[in-house]
Amino acid sequence: MSPESMIEVIQAYIDGKVIQYMEDEDRGWLDCGIDPAFNFYAKDYRIKPTPREFYIRKSCLKNLGNKDCYEGCSDDFPKDKFITVVEVIE
Repeated sequence: MSPESMIEVIQAYIDGKVIQYMEDEDRGWLDCGIDPAFNFYAKDYRIKPTPREFYIRKSCLKNLGNKDCYEGCSDDFPKDKFITVVEVIE
């Protein structure tokens, strides 16, 4: 990691964000515990990504490539006509 990336991770930790580390690709990203002992030479670190949430019209499920099917809806949209999709980040 670059010094700038290390500073970004440590600043995010100070700001209360969840930090993740990876020391073995087979295990994937793991959340750091309280008061982590950062070792930037042995592990990779990142700020835990926030999953995106968006809505798709049910009528568009057969044609997901159509950009008109994705909506940034308010709380008053007809929920029976849309499904909520939450991104899974590993």
